[in-house]
Amino acid sequence: MKFVDIDITSQLFSGITHSNSLIELLQKQMRRNLVFLPYNTEKNGFFYWLGTIDNTKPYTNPAKNKAVKCTASSFLSSPSYRHTVDHFVDKDLGYIYTADSPNGWFAVSLKPCKMLFNPTHYTISTMLSQSWAYIRNWNLEGSLDGVHWDIIKKHEDEEALKKSNDSACFQVQCYGWYSHFRIHNYGPTERNSNHLCCSQFELYGTVQKLPNSSFYG
Repeated sequence: MKFVDIDITSQLFSGITHSNSLIELLQKQMRRNLVFLPYNTEKNGFFYWLGTIDNTKPYTNPAKNKAVKCTASSFLSSPSYRHTVDHFVDKDLGYIYTADSPNGWFAVSLKPCKMLFNPTHYTISTMLSQSWAYIRNWNLEGSLDGVHWDIIKKHEDEEALKKSNDSACFQVQCYGWYSHFRIHNYGPTERNSNHLCCSQFELYGTVQKLPNSSFYG
């Protein structure tokens, strides 16, 4: 699914006998359904925006409010932390990782809140101090159905995450709108394991609110 840029809306109507007032009305409606969340501080991201109800409430993990749904190819954690897969999008670091199997992933669906997202940047963090957990080869992927995935950004031998509590931000070029995102581990970590360890996943860019969109699932 592609979304037409609001600055070129009038071009869609060239040669068509619509009044200027109708074109202006359509442009206003499209702008009303878009929210731009630029990257500059961690509090401006999409999941923070959802978790604070557009910055009007104290933050709550949006997965706990059922505004989004987090899943994983497999899931492991430490009993002492009692973290769940929902920590993938939480503002607190999560002691979470997948099993030592190829092609592990963490994913988040925006279907419950009925929104689409077009990212310009994203961040992830790692909590574990063991070098087997430092991911090196992964993709940021997007989907509209949670089955067919597009690669938004490919990382190969990436060394941005190389110590405990490390966080990194990456710029992306994305021309589509998606309702599902995932971090897909396609290659070995620093110590040749297949564990995927990441949390504090955050997106920056533009939200498109669909009809009946909600901050709660």
